[in-house]
Amino acid sequence: MASDTPVSSSPANITAAQRLARYNATTGYGSHSQAIADTEEEATMRKLFSIRSAHLPGNNWCQDWIQYMKNNHPLLGLCCRHRLNPIGIRPRLVLLLASVSFGLVAINLVYLFYDYYDANGVLLEMKIDGNDQGTFTITYYMIALWTIGGVLHSLADLGMWHLTACACCLQGSGCHKRCGFLGKVGPYAAVAVTAFLSAAATFAILLRASYEASNGKVDVINGDTW
Repeated sequence: MASDTPVSSSPANITAAQRLARYNATTGYGSHSQAIADTEEEATMRKLFSIRSAHLPGNNWCQDWIQYMKNNHPLLGLCCRHRLNPIGIRPRLVLLLASVSFGLVAINLVYLFYDYYDANGVLLEMKIDGNDQGTFTITYYMIALWTIGGVLHSLADLGMWHLTACACCLQGSGCHKRCGFLGKVGPYAAVAVTAFLSAAATFAILLRASYEASNGKVDVINGDTW
């Protein structure tokens, strides 16, 4: 006797347009649960989102740019991410706090280093309209912050993301049975790292404030003291 159970279409048999239609039909939903994927297609989408994939099956470059910004931007991702994205609003708030804290640590420590050792100098200076008040200056402090600080900041953000998402720990991944527990430990570890970075940022701000109070406030961009 024939079975009455409908046969679901396999992800391998649907076209790119159908896959894209399924994706767009779920964009903007308010559900952010991390329930086990019902289909192989959903499991694949979850893994792509967890590794911050820049391309989704069936998307063109413009659609990929839009989905990447909606799923990975630190602010847009809070409310515009796809419902299958495994990183919900609370982990994203933790990641945002960690990113801000790391930035504050980098800014203040680099400033203190260049000012304490008197190593900050002018690398490039441009006068605007011949007016001394309209001067654009690039210093060694700014170069160090934009290069070394920027690279370390990016690496820290990526590390915190993968510590929280742990793509290899998702259902259907090859390592799920061996190290699936890391998917539960990772978010708690990210909270601990964020707490440490927040404390370090507070210490760096207070250290800079104390230093400026005892030595006078210095504008590291223009070299003025007041």
